[in-house]
Amino acid sequence: MLDGMLAKGGKEKHEEEVEFAKYQVWCDDVRSDKMKSIKEGAEQIEQLTADIAKAESDAEILTNEIAELEKTIAEDEAELKGASNVRKKEEAEYLAQHKDFSESIDACGRAIQVLGARTADVPQSLLQLKNTQAIPHRAKVMIESFLAMRSESNGEAGEPEANAYEFQLEVSFQCLRSSKQISQLNCLHWKKRR
Repeated sequence: MLDGMLAKGGKEKHEEEVEFAKYQVWCDDVRSDKMKSIKEGAEQIEQLTADIAKAESDAEILTNEIAELEKTIAEDEAELKGASNVRKKEEAEYLAQHKDFSESIDACGRAIQVLGARTADVPQSLLQLKNTQAIPHRAKVMIESFLAMRSESNGEAGEPEANAYEFQLEVSFQCLRSSKQISQLNCLHWKKRR
């Protein structure tokens, strides 16, 4: 019996040692896995902490850059508004000047045209002058005496011709042409500035 118990105890001990060895291998494997997971977790925590610190630093830098850009945008918008106002004033000034120059050019052109149509001398006889009511009596007497002298000295029949109007506006034509050219040049200058 004692031998039976000893054999049975030895067998149970052996089975228990095998089970314990299996359990110890399992515990070592779990411990190794857990230690590896803990190490990886610690590394991940360290990496994430560094990433968070970098992200916070980047966020601070970007916040400063955003503030700077917002300030620049506000300045640019104010400058644009000011430039737009100046541009509107300049455009109004340009339109007024252009209208003025265009009207001057048209007026000069019309004046040249009207005066050009009357460039010839307008003949009129002294006899017609003598018969008009607009000439004073004394002037009529002088015209009659001139006509009498003229017909006695020349022995010609008829009365000499006199121009009622002699064209003497060439200087005026030149002034109008110059004014027109100056207005055209000013108009071109304003167009280029625009």
